[in-house]
Amino acid sequence: MWFRPQRGEGSLASSSAAEQVDVVPGLPDRIVEALELEAHRPEAVKDLTRRATLYQAPQEKLRSLNQVLRGWNQYYEYVNATRTASKLTFWANRRLFLWLEKRHKRGAGWVIRTYRQREQRGRFNRWNLGVKDENGQMLFLYQLTDLRRHIYYARPHPHPYLTETLPADEPTDDPFPSVWDGQTTPDKAEWVETRVAVLERDGHRCTQCGSTTHLHIHHRRARRHGGADQMDNLQTLCERCHARTPTWGRPPGTGSSQSRRAG
Repeated sequence: MWFRPQRGEGSLASSSAAEQVDVVPGLPDRIVEALELEAHRPEAVKDLTRRATLYQAPQEKLRSLNQVLRGWNQYYEYVNATRTASKLTFWANRRLFLWLEKRHKRGAGWVIRTYRQREQRGRFNRWNLGVKDENGQMLFLYQLTDLRRHIYYARPHPHPYLTETLPADEPTDDPFPSVWDGQTTPDKAEWVETRVAVLERDGHRCTQCGSTTHLHIHHRRARRHGGADQMDNLQTLCERCHARTPTWGRPPGTGSSQSRRAG
């Protein structure tokens, strides 16, 4: 789903966030959960598309939005939320479109010419907002309507004392997984854009051997020697060629001997 938003439509999210859900007694739980999803939808996406985040690169913005949208969709996979997902898809596209206008200080026509791409994968053949990532692959905004809903069949819970337990030496899942909140610093955001520009200039290939895998960005003059993150000081190298450069890794006496991957 792709659209061209009108000015002032972004304020709709703030009014929806303050709305309270009036639940009618007797409604099924899955319908109640869908209503709650629609009422509380603006918070995460709204925070990621504020003016304070205009310094971020479009690639990082799409990744952070996709994580939030996929999390919503998978959590409500067994909920009757098809219509709600359609509304959220339109609203998320609108928020991202307005964010791109504000970030580049350009009009809607420029955003359409720059970011409207044809998404052709699997059963999809549609217009969508997208941008190339560091590997030269198109990164599109996730659409909540892509997930096919499933009917939830309740299963009896296993007996807590009659189930087989894992031996102590077998690994278990990490109870505290690391989750990226979509935020970054201005320096890192600027480096992401510079890195993508260098990769596109070099054709996503190593300038020494022509490899297209495990690509790094090499500083001809290292940062510790006063080298800057300028295009003429950067080149694309594969991991093998990068390790052969004289400035590869950390200098002696700086702690860890593990080489740092550029970019």
